[in-house]
Amino acid sequence: MSEIKDFWDKAHAEKSIVSLTGSPACLELEHLCIDPKSIIGKTVLVIGVGIGRSSKEYAESGAIVHALDISQIALDNVKDYTKECYLPEDELPENFFDYILSVNVSHHISRNDFEQQTKK
Repeated sequence: MSEIKDFWDKAHAEKSIVSLTGSPACLELEHLCIDPKSIIGKTVLVIGVGIGRSSKEYAESGAIVHALDISQIALDNVKDYTKECYLPEDELPENFFDYILSVNVSHHISRNDFEQQTKK
């Protein structure tokens, strides 16, 4: 796990345009068939923050944004517009989030880790 964490820490520290995604929030919601108005006032967990663009745009749209990422550097980059940030080893609140959004993340983790995370 530390090799993967080191990779993402480096990508976030360097703000790598090759490794990090920066989809606009409206495009992510469109692809997920979510009405953008439906997130207003809702608690949203963004898994894998990328460059932070969508997290910021969700917050600007009126969502209460929480973030989960493997990299503390990534979480530090979005702290100004997130209410709470979590690392994978942190305990997440149960039955708390209205939306959990994970775009371009699942292909970066093992099947076992993906199954454990979706159960959690």
